[in-house]
Amino acid sequence: MISRRELLTAASPLALAGCRNESRYFGNTQPPGRQHLICATIDTGGSLDPARSADFVGEGSILRALFEGLTTYHPQTLEPMAGIATHHEISPDGLRITLYLRGHSRPRGAALPNTNNLRSELRSGTLTVDLSGLPDPPPDRVPVYWSDGAAVTAHDVVYSWRRAIDRDTAAPYGYLLYSIQNAREVNAGGMSPDKLGVRALDDFTLQVDLRAPTSFFLELLSCPPFFPVPRQAIESAKSDGREERWTEPGAIVTSGAFTLRERRARDRIVLARNPHYIEAGLIGLDQVSFLFIPEFAVGANLYRSGRAHFTSGLALPPMVVPALRGKRDLRRARAFGTFFPCFNTKKPPFDNVLVRYAFNMATDKRAITDVFGFGRTPARTLVPPMARYRAPDSLRVQIDDKTYDVLDYDPAGAQALLAKAGYPGGLDSQGRRLRIHLLCGSFADARLHCEILQQQWQATLGVEVPIETQEFGALIQNIFSGNYEGITIWNDWGFYLDPNWFLDQFVTGSSVNPSGWSDPKYDYLLAEANATTDAALRMQRLAECELYLLRAMPFFPEYFDVWAYPQKPYLRGIQPNAMDVHPFKYAWIDTNWRPS
Repeated sequence: MISRRELLTAASPLALAGCRNESRYFGNTQPPGRQHLICATIDTGGSLDPARSADFVGEGSILRALFEGLTTYHPQTLEPMAGIATHHEISPDGLRITLYLRGHSRPRGAALPNTNNLRSELRSGTLTVDLSGLPDPPPDRVPVYWSDGAAVTAHDVVYSWRRAIDRDTAAPYGYLLYSIQNAREVNAGGMSPDKLGVRALDDFTLQVDLRAPTSFFLELLSCPPFFPVPRQAIESAKSDGREERWTEPGAIVTSGAFTLRERRARDRIVLARNPHYIEAGLIGLDQVSFLFIPEFAVGANLYRSGRAHFTSGLALPPMVVPALRGKRDLRRARAFGTFFPCFNTKKPPFDNVLVRYAFNMATDKRAITDVFGFGRTPARTLVPPMARYRAPDSLRVQIDDKTYDVLDYDPAGAQALLAKAGYPGGLDSQGRRLRIHLLCGSFADARLHCEILQQQWQATLGVEVPIETQEFGALIQNIFSGNYEGITIWNDWGFYLDPNWFLDQFVTGSSVNPSGWSDPKYDYLLAEANATTDAALRMQRLAECELYLLRAMPFFPEYFDVWAYPQKPYLRGIQPNAMDVHPFKYAWIDTNWRPS
């Protein structure tokens, strides 16, 4: 096992000096002799409590390995598959959904796809994950069990969702439950959690009342705030006066393919195979280790040396773009994610929309994507490209006697609008140069990102742009509380494939709105769009919501992201997808692999 000292040593930029070679692969390809997968990932110092996690990307991979959702993701298309729930029924008005959990003797309604469907896709050639040797999934009448041997029931789900929406839990993504009746009111403290529109009809039947028809509700069930958590472990820790201890090794009770063996803060998390898992026969790995890296370059160096078998999609720095170009072990997929730095619209000068337009029009986004590479593309909109959704392609705004497309890169137009807002040449009415604080995380790549923006804005707009870096935890707290000046670097990756993921965070009262902007009309338009049952019309109305949001411009869309990471050629069962989510229960190491 790698020591903390070795991790820090791997941060040296000299370790990459020899990576430009003629090999077909990036570094060491000697497979290990056992089924122990090692992943290098960014450390966000977060929680293993699904309700309290603020990071669905780094922590999300670990949470999904530890806890089974009511639905899970198809490993490539990301469509919902059977998890704890196997069937569902939706009422004619779309306001009630009944979920039948594993353990139900006679589930009704539409069946969710399961591992058998994956096997049929493999035979038809539409799936590239090798599932040919997997055993059949267990019958639906067999329940899911917690790692302590107790069955997971609908009562556990009710407990978990009430806990997640309870104001005292302070769930960062609690707003994802707002599609459930009374969830918003409970989260605001105006109702008791037992008023949440969810009930257990019996041990294995769950009934949910929705606030409005929600076409993506089954996808929501794959997100961590919806994961059932073990009441027995949480209440035991709470009785000892330290509820947070339930996620520690030896105390945690899990339902996923793995259990928690070891956790060292700022160092690593080690997972072990869960023999109680509902599809334990699928699991090829004995152990999965997540090594927390302080910088992106560390992950690349660990991978190159063979001390990590793959990295998360976040863990590649621009400096390794040339070294990985053309390598067979580079995995890449267009991400359902966007970089969109946000303005603090509650404070001058960004309480003026003309200033916000000016900064967007002064940003050469192509220059940024050229640096960060791997196929990232400049963005004009918030929602990434996706099937059946046509995002706005322009936004023409008339100011006095001139019309501007405020989504364009237009330095002259940016200067004119900044002057119109009262800052000609970047100077205020007293001749002082405008200072725009730019906030970002403490990673080296974030600093580089800020320096590019700093250079562009100073040259085009004549403003001063001091850069401030903060650790991830402090950064998140300050952004969501509005406790920052100027602009913050921000990005997001959707965890269900629907435009609403991006649009919903700007609704009034959202706990993850980085800008402070809100508008009751926008709230109404988005609610009306999501209540539309005609799928094509709903997408059209969502595009109108996005256009309304872009007109307010509480952020500026910078670029559409990609997932790019190296993966050892002997690691099987993991494929790139739009959300960088990987079901480790399908992963295994080909210990006999050799270069062809």
